[in-house]
Amino acid sequence: MNADLKLSDQSLKVVIWLIFCFLSLLMSYYLTLSPKVILGVVVFAFVLLFFYFFPNRALDIAIIGAFFDEIDFNMGFAKLGLGDLGLFVLLGIWLTHNLFTPFPSRSISRLPKGGILLILYLFLMAINMHLGPSYSGLYGRYFRLVAYIFGVFVIVDSIRDLSTLKRCLYLIIFAGFMNAIAAFIMGSSSGHRFEGLAYQSNILAFTIGVALILMFGFLIQGKYILLMLGLIISSLTAFLLAGSRGATIAMIIAIFWYYKSHWRGFIVALIILAGGIGLTAKIAPEQFDVLSQRFSFAANDGSVAERQRILSYRLGLIAKYPFFGQGFDQLDLSRHADKNTNIAHKGSHNSYVGLASSNGLVPTLTLFAFILLQVRQMWRLQAKLSQNTATQTNNTQTNNTQTNTPYTESQSTSAQLLMLLNFLQMLLIFQSFSLLFRGICRMLDWTPLALYCAIVMLIEEYLQDKTQEIPEAPHHTSSLPRSELA
Repeated sequence: MNADLKLSDQSLKVVIWLIFCFLSLLMSYYLTLSPKVILGVVVFAFVLLFFYFFPNRALDIAIIGAFFDEIDFNMGFAKLGLGDLGLFVLLGIWLTHNLFTPFPSRSISRLPKGGILLILYLFLMAINMHLGPSYSGLYGRYFRLVAYIFGVFVIVDSIRDLSTLKRCLYLIIFAGFMNAIAAFIMGSSSGHRFEGLAYQSNILAFTIGVALILMFGFLIQGKYILLMLGLIISSLTAFLLAGSRGATIAMIIAIFWYYKSHWRGFIVALIILAGGIGLTAKIAPEQFDVLSQRFSFAANDGSVAERQRILSYRLGLIAKYPFFGQGFDQLDLSRHADKNTNIAHKGSHNSYVGLASSNGLVPTLTLFAFILLQVRQMWRLQAKLSQNTATQTNNTQTNNTQTNTPYTESQSTSAQLLMLLNFLQMLLIFQSFSLLFRGICRMLDWTPLALYCAIVMLIEEYLQDKTQEIPEAPHHTSSLPRSELA
């Protein structure tokens, strides 16, 4: 799925899809006799046909949909967000592509490192669900979880080169910026906070924050400076007007980590942040005053006291059900058996405690073991990639290599991988700290995890290719093989 298919080589598949469309039309006519349904089937068939011959576009739809996941559609059997619909399109196209493409002509599908832990997590969650007070109505939610984890595998398998990964990051920036524009258009709620398309300030802040992290990263690398400055100022204003304390704290920690060795860049980031705060105070003085009081963490702040009560309640559930928790997605069902009926069904505002109280420590630690494995690989590979980049730079300077030689191309690949790895490390830190103050956001949280796995696999494949190269004398550098990722 790393390249779009050529129409001239797919005549048999075209015939198969035409037969499928004809049978769908025939079935629709006899079942409904409705022109609207027939038209819908035609549109759906052509959409699938387009995505089949251009499978990478399905990945784009899934990435963008994840950042508009709070827009729901009632499908009768369940409410599906745009992220769910985009994911199902990607899964369908990926399965179809792998089923119809002859094995010798397609590359073998890849699993992220430690992927067996995610499979184990699914089995543990099935056990967890059946141990809860009621599971008859939760099969749909469990199927959604299966789709999310399968989606992580498919996204990783679909990102096989630098250009695809960078395109995903640019799409995230675009989606985050569009969420900021939508928040400006919709305005503030009665609490003087932007809520955006999600109608929830914390989700809006995280959605924009993910894009902001990438904008800051590209800015400091000198990529599209004027464009990134404009995107940052507008998105940062919407981010601040969302009034999410947790997301703001996480953003400051992530930026501080990224610029810890580059004080000039850190000063520039602080100037931009101060400019965003000043602009927010200028264009929305009333909202800014309310949000300033919110960030003061005053003793009479009811939200802080409520979060403390919810946190205490969830910790009590962990002590009561330590191994498999209250049951998968069943905390709202405990209201009938608990006196804390006003907080039993509310979000924990801390994803780590929320997962442990709902799923139990055994499944939660299994999931975190997979995540920590990716984190360990990201930092371990950063050291190797930095050393590789420095070595290639020294070789280039020593041998007076021209800019169009394979050494320079390989060096460029190494530098780009290191740059994207730093971006995703900063995003990981932002996401990890923001989860201390909010709940999990379905595909909005699973998609970054897939990107972490993808960058790990890309770097490992690149370094493996480099170790397999046969060393040459300096005057034979032109015969070195080109990197597949360059």
